[in-house]
Amino acid sequence: MRAGTVRRARGRCGEGQSLNRTQRIIELHHQGFEAASIAHQLGIPPHVAEEVLREAGLPAAAGAAAEAGEAAVVLATAAVTAPPPRPRGQRPALTTTALAAGGFHRTGGWVVASGGRLEIIGTPPAKPGLYAFAAGGRALYLGLTLRRLDARLNQYRSGEGEQAATARMRARLLEALSRGPPIEIHTVTPPDGVWSGWPVSTASGLEVALLKRYDLPWNGRAKAAKGR
Repeated sequence: MRAGTVRRARGRCGEGQSLNRTQRIIELHHQGFEAASIAHQLGIPPHVAEEVLREAGLPAAAGAAAEAGEAAVVLATAAVTAPPPRPRGQRPALTTTALAAGGFHRTGGWVVASGGRLEIIGTPPAKPGLYAFAAGGRALYLGLTLRRLDARLNQYRSGEGEQAATARMRARLLEALSRGPPIEIHTVTPPDGVWSGWPVSTASGLEVALLKRYDLPWNGRAKAAKGR
């Protein structure tokens, strides 16, 4: 290959990489990340991200607080409307409609197989995240795993080497399925965020917020108190 052809090929490759990086910077901005966080994730200097956003007519910072140099929470969140104000007194039920609006997906369900064994219908994600057990249009239980959702849910099914809390939940699932409607499995795998340069577990924060806001009868008082 001639030298001129090599230079042209390298030039086209560089242009393609630059275009892909530009698109990625803009995508991350639309997800709620600021220029500094985008630069950190992509391994590029902050001024490069700022320049791309400026040329696209997008602000490099999320708001006045960031412009004033104050630490801002930068989290990737689902593009949904803000929930209504929390009512006073008794906490409301967490409906499956609210779960869907907040980014949860119905990824499976529990059934009782032959021999009284628990089985999962569907394929939960192989990622960390939150899971909710629901029946009759409302969530009964909310759980969190920082490992893999499919592996965590499989612990309820197998009953092997289970801890006391897992054994109790497994027994509760079997009892509920024996006398009531099917138990649905809803899951969400929110991406982690960054606060003032520190990694933040979005799933952990979401769990605390939902337990504080809603009535989840299978979680019990001890776990619900985490959000108070």
